[in-house]
Amino acid sequence: MAEPGPVDHESEPAESWGLHACGRDGDVEIELLESVSRAKPTWEVQLTVGMFDVGCRIDSPANLRRLSEFFEQTFRNPKHRATARADGTWRYADERAFELGTTDGRPLSIIKDGKYDDRYFVVLGVERNYLRFTPTLEQTLSLMRATRQLVAELEI
Repeated sequence: MAEPGPVDHESEPAESWGLHACGRDGDVEIELLESVSRAKPTWEVQLTVGMFDVGCRIDSPANLRRLSEFFEQTFRNPKHRATARADGTWRYADERAFELGTTDGRPLSIIKDGKYDDRYFVVLGVERNYLRFTPTLEQTLSLMRATRQLVAELEI
């Protein structure tokens, strides 16, 4: 097996990022980063929930406003709650997904559970090739508050 050659750090300069806005609550932090080394703005989100940390590229800061609206529309909303059937079984609501951005071409999504009205999943990837993280209720509430805080800082 051939040894890898030296890495040419000069051919692709490192990207420089600046913190554009941030929301924090409890052990949750969501940061919006803006590339300062490109002519056209490039945006990334860094999401930390407890020990889980993931980043993704987003199209626009407006994605974060839409994420905040997604939480408002789906958290403990009776439309997205499991319902009891006459025979004693349950009919679960459909999961709803919000794609926040992408990491190396893989989507990073926030998925509203169809079984419990206050449970969400943070999912990186699709189908059988994914990583799924389930925040606790307190972390979910913190994520909602941190997202609102970041959106208020952006004023979008």
